[in-house]
Amino acid sequence: MLAGTGAIVPMFFLPLRQIEAARTWRTQTCTVLSSEVVDHGDTHSIGVRFVYQVDGHPFESDRYSFETGSSSGYAGKAEVVARLPPGAAVTCYVNPQAPHEAVIHRDRYATLWLGLFPLVFVFAGLGLLVMTWRKPRPPSSVAGSSKPALSATGLTLLQPESTPGLRLGVAIVLALFWNGIISVFLLDVVAQWQKGNRPWFDSLFLSPFVLIGLGFVGFVFHSALALRNPRPRLALDPPLLTLGETAYLEWTIDGAVTRLHELTITLEGREEATYVRGDKRRTERLVFHRQQIHGRPAGSVDQQGTARTGNARFELPADSMHSFAGSYNKIVWAIKVNGSIARWPDLDETFPVAVEPRRPSTFTKRQA
Repeated sequence: MLAGTGAIVPMFFLPLRQIEAARTWRTQTCTVLSSEVVDHGDTHSIGVRFVYQVDGHPFESDRYSFETGSSSGYAGKAEVVARLPPGAAVTCYVNPQAPHEAVIHRDRYATLWLGLFPLVFVFAGLGLLVMTWRKPRPPSSVAGSSKPALSATGLTLLQPESTPGLRLGVAIVLALFWNGIISVFLLDVVAQWQKGNRPWFDSLFLSPFVLIGLGFVGFVFHSALALRNPRPRLALDPPLLTLGETAYLEWTIDGAVTRLHELTITLEGREEATYVRGDKRRTERLVFHRQQIHGRPAGSVDQQGTARTGNARFELPADSMHSFAGSYNKIVWAIKVNGSIARWPDLDETFPVAVEPRRPSTFTKRQA
């Protein structure tokens, strides 16, 4: 949050303050000494030098506008330079309190709004601070009991594949990265329209990228709403599952469990195959086993929150494949918790588990 605040002050508020202050500056005629489009690699800026007199004293300035950096778009800057040939008499604005300060263009410029980009960091940091400082509200309990706890004896607490906070962080980074790049080109196109040009091709070409950026913004809001979802906690015995044997699962759902209209817990096994085609690397995923451990149909979770805790025993298939991780192939097992919430992001959590091969039979023919 502090980083965003520190960036937005020099990028937006200080130039805006100068623009507003320049509205009271003295208007007079200046003479252009030189003008050019300065090339900064991928971006350009307007370079100009002009002279003027205040109370009989000569002064010189090189400020065309209050824009502090450079931006893309050569054509628009070339048009400005064409209107400022050496020797031309142009209108400039001089600070009466400091005559050495003068500018030719004192209006707001298109890239000024790019200075608002650090607001994303401000709001994201502020939101995380609020979530950190907010006192957690104890979840509603069953029969007046306190927060349900998992039986710790002999059980191993499973760790989720990812957390809602991590998914929100990834969404913010993607949105910032994509929209930060697109905004540079978008502002240039907007500036062209404001000048009376008709950059139809650039507008049409940029449209799908803008839509993708809006999708990333929607992903951020979706991930932020998911922070309020109930959070499942799972414990397993034994911690290392074995094909053909039985396991015991115990769970508790923290938070507003009454919002869930459906709750299912599923054991899933999938194969991941990675291959290279040309210069592209792709990974395909195929689910070869899906087994429901617990399931409540829609509308079965009552207001007393009877789905808050539960346990179940389940048997792993004996003829399936154990966990495996190779260079290009993987066998991944996981327990998935899914719950539907009306008009809200659904509950979707994945807890990886390890599955070992079936134990060899210890019976001999004589024992049989």
